[in-house]
Amino acid sequence: MDDSCKRAAAKERWKILGNALRGRKSSTSGVSVRRFANFNLFGKVHLDDDHDSCLVPAGESSTGSGGDHFWMTYKWLKGPCPEMRIRHLKETVTAKEMMGFNNTGNVCVWPSEEILAHYLLSAAAQFRDKSVCELGGGMTCLAGLMLATAVPLGSVVLTDGNERSADNVTRVLAAGAEHIMTPSFSARCLQWDRSCPYDDLRDQFDYLVCADCFFFTDFHLDLLHVVKTLLKRDGKAIFFAPRRAGTLAKFTDLAAKHFSVSVSQEYDQFVSEQRQLALSSSDSGYSDDLHYPLLVEMTFKQ
Repeated sequence: MDDSCKRAAAKERWKILGNALRGRKSSTSGVSVRRFANFNLFGKVHLDDDHDSCLVPAGESSTGSGGDHFWMTYKWLKGPCPEMRIRHLKETVTAKEMMGFNNTGNVCVWPSEEILAHYLLSAAAQFRDKSVCELGGGMTCLAGLMLATAVPLGSVVLTDGNERSADNVTRVLAAGAEHIMTPSFSARCLQWDRSCPYDDLRDQFDYLVCADCFFFTDFHLDLLHVVKTLLKRDGKAIFFAPRRAGTLAKFTDLAAKHFSVSVSQEYDQFVSEQRQLALSSSDSGYSDDLHYPLLVEMTFKQ
């Protein structure tokens, strides 16, 4: 991203903050959020109000003018998988939300989340009958949700540290329960805190999966504590995240004290081809440092 784009993005972020502090709702679409959309792994269709009224769980009003959400269908384009209805929160930010736990997952489904979902679906058989937890999955927990529709897992717990996101995922699960092959599934708010024992989740998961959660370096030790606590001793953590000005390397350096860590840039041929197309485009707004997720795999040192 060139300097003019960076200046425009910074200006727009300050505008959002100013509006939030004055009590106004601000759209977070456009340059303030991201200039590169996705890697073309999922087909998406926006559902209108008539569709929405048939989808929502009992007791929830349908989307309409002034509503805080809308529904979309997601379809994986690279293999067989049920089409899922996903509830999106509208792209607005208030001062209260900005001052709470990380709100980025309420903004949109980020490229790293779509790539994590694609990666898990491409290797779905290895997760059969395994316990899986998605950390920091935002308003959709798309990766864990789609995996639960593709293969019968032992259990799946979808989490985010923002209560609004966790509530939204609960509503998505209620609307799409008939498509979920996993008998035990749930969503919950899970904030990362190195002082929390997480007794009800300790040593429970064969796999922890997470997308684009390294950018807040102040939470690295907290996230590492969560991984050490929730993951079984023979389990694996799978992360996708861009380098983001060295934040990925800072996390993996910390993790290497407790885990065997591998970092891969080439992990899927189609994603690599999409990356090359983005790099060669002059108007995609693509930045390798900001947008291309690396695969990070972690297992406990033996």
